[in-house]
Amino acid sequence: MILVNEDTGDELDISDQVDKLLRIGRSGDFDTDGNHDFIMGLGRRITLATGPNVPATVLSSLIGRMPLDYAAYVGDLWAEAAEFPNGHPPEPQTRLDIGGILESLGMARLFRRGAQKGAGL
Repeated sequence: MILVNEDTGDELDISDQVDKLLRIGRSGDFDTDGNHDFIMGLGRRITLATGPNVPATVLSSLIGRMPLDYAAYVGDLWAEAAEFPNGHPPEPQTRLDIGGILESLGMARLFRRGAQKGAGL
């Protein structure tokens, strides 16, 4: 099976990996650490090379050639790979809030008092 990146024209030959994927499904012992890593890695490779929608397309073309419980297992892993192709969710961005920083330093009260004095309160 050869996949083509529509944007770059690069080809990704995953024929050997698909054969191994199908062999794992036939063995019935697909929930091992090694097989999990292989399946997840293949999903990430497909995603990074061709885009996040392609793993689902590849899987749908293989559905008749693998047991349904295995196809569901692969689908779950590949959905995660498509969502997080680098292996982990992005780090949350922290927003700097001057009020929160001052409060944590115990200085907010000082600035509040100064503002109140300036306003004649």
